[in-house]
Amino acid sequence: MAVNRYLQKLAERLFSDSEERARFLSAFESPNEQNDRALIWTKERPATLPYPILPPLPFQPDFVDRIGEEPWGKHQLHAEGYYYICDLSSIFCSSVLNTIELENPLILDLCSAPGGKGIYAWRRFAPEFIIFNETVKTRVGMLRSNVRRCGVTTGGITSSDPSFFAAETPSAFDLVIVDAPCSGQSILLKGEKNPGAFHPVNVKRNAQRQKRILGNAGAAVAPGGYLLYMTCTFSPEENGDVVDWFLKKVPGFQVVSPGEQLYPQQGFGVGGFRALLRRNEGSREALDQSKLFLC
Repeated sequence: MAVNRYLQKLAERLFSDSEERARFLSAFESPNEQNDRALIWTKERPATLPYPILPPLPFQPDFVDRIGEEPWGKHQLHAEGYYYICDLSSIFCSSVLNTIELENPLILDLCSAPGGKGIYAWRRFAPEFIIFNETVKTRVGMLRSNVRRCGVTTGGITSSDPSFFAAETPSAFDLVIVDAPCSGQSILLKGEKNPGAFHPVNVKRNAQRQKRILGNAGAAVAPGGYLLYMTCTFSPEENGDVVDWFLKKVPGFQVVSPGEQLYPQQGFGVGGFRALLRRNEGSREALDQSKLFLC
């Protein structure tokens, strides 16, 4: 793709080093080369694999393998729900969960479709129950298909606005995951079209939506519980600035892992942002699962 002026301006803000800036911009000029993928094993890994796997990266847990271009998605093991395929940057964003311990937690994946981040959390913690929520109803079918195929038996699917959980299940979840809707600047690195991804108006509109979602998500976190915020974009207004806003507006949260940005030139997928927060200890309310309208 041709480098537009808004992308150029973003690169200048992100990188003071000219060589690093050039590498970042170059990634957008050859998007089809950004194909780093991974498997989340949802069943026991077979002793014999149909295709080779690549050397692991430091942030990979033992239930994830890095893969190449082979047609893993068309193999029978995929159809039988042995694994979920995702971009390696999704593993990076989720891998901060490897640093915490939760015993039989209740988990809410608030913006879930297509389901990879929630499936990662389910595989990591073996939760008592996990809610896969997707507000956009046209995406629920895809989410349901992935959750069922991967054999998630301790979970349910909902399609509720984030404000529902703030009002009806306050202080209920040990972990709330917010893979927030965003300008999706990294989508361009997959060779897909995303007009206006870098336009300031679009970025501002997404940041406002993200603040609303994150504010409601924080209300659903139990005392002592965790809040994981992620995006697949690079604009600071949608990443660190949103986290800073949340910490100022919502009392009682502390940073566990500060905001970390993965860039495409690092070679670990198309890129993303993550930040892990924790709510201060205190009394908690019980979760009434009958309020979740599981489907």
